[in-house]
Amino acid sequence: MEPLRFALSRAQRRRTEIPAAILTVLLCVLPWLADWRLGAFLSAIWLPALLCSVPQDLYGSTELTPHGMCLRTPWRRRVLPWSEVTDVTLRESDGKGGPRRHVLAHRAAGRPIVLPGLRAYRREEVEWQDVRTRFHTIVDYRRRHGPTT
Repeated sequence: MEPLRFALSRAQRRRTEIPAAILTVLLCVLPWLADWRLGAFLSAIWLPALLCSVPQDLYGSTELTPHGMCLRTPWRRRVLPWSEVTDVTLRESDGKGGPRRHVLAHRAAGRPIVLPGLRAYRREEVEWQDVRTRFHTIVDYRRRHGPTT
């Protein structure tokens, strides 16, 4: 069976990239015009925070194989064998961007892992329903190819 791969759509990425780019210009470029020290200070705070959080959320993917899940982000590659996965859950949380859904893989040892490429905000109606469909696909795939078979 061919592996299944889940990642954010181009439209989902654009809805985050464009506001992040505008905010970066406002916080990092414009203060340089007023005072270079203020620009350097804000850039030193904003850019590392942006580079540590946004790329892995936007450009990450989850691939399902008969052996386990391959989790990919720009910074890390991880293989999570089905024998280590005890449960897969869909979690809804309410944060700054509004209600959000993401899929978690619970491990026998360690904290749960948020699966990259599987998230949606409530304001994104199509993706909001798509995350639930993808979650059920993962659960079915695990049931068929997990450690019990």
